Amino acid sequence: MNEASMAYAMDAPDQSFESLVLEYFNQVLSYLHRIVGDIAEAHRLTETTFAEMARYYRKGKTPNHPRALLFLLATARAREFLKKGNKRGLVDRLFKHEAEPVVEFGEEDIRGLANDTSQRALSTLEFNDKAVLLLHDYCGLSYDEVARAAGIGRSAVGRDLERARQSFKQAYDYIKF
Repeated sequence: MNEASMAYAMDAPDQSFESLVLEYFNQVLSYLHRIVGDIAEAHRLTETTFAEMARYYRKGKTPNHPRALLFLLATARAREFLKKGNKRGLVDRLFKHEAEPVVEFGEEDIRGLANDTSQRALSTLEFNDKAVLLLHDYCGLSYDEVARAAGIGRSAVGRDLERARQSFKQAYDYIKF
């Protein structure tokens, strides 16, 4: 059983795709922005995440816990981007047109992130530590949701979260002074 099927099998109230987009688009964008550090890439990854999430709904299946699945998809897209970059396969390059983003970001939208002490401290963390810290403390997911979204065991969330908080605090204090 993979992480997606675990998040899909959880019990929670049904939620329509439209309400999911309205409620979580900005939060997912912000989460991905904090992980990858580039607003344009974060926006592209957010759109990709929601497009992938829409496939679940188009099949007529409503995920039991859509928020955990949504952040699982976002985390997987961020991990894939950081590992491989924005590479497209041969078939995609030959037959698919590059999707135009719905929103374009200017230089003034991006400028503040480079000087943000929190973002600079986050950039020193390992990917898994950064994801666990952001999912729990920034996005407000429960331990169970963090475990599913990050693809780790429930018992590891507390340990990983504590380690991530310590590393973040050390980096933040160092950068601050």
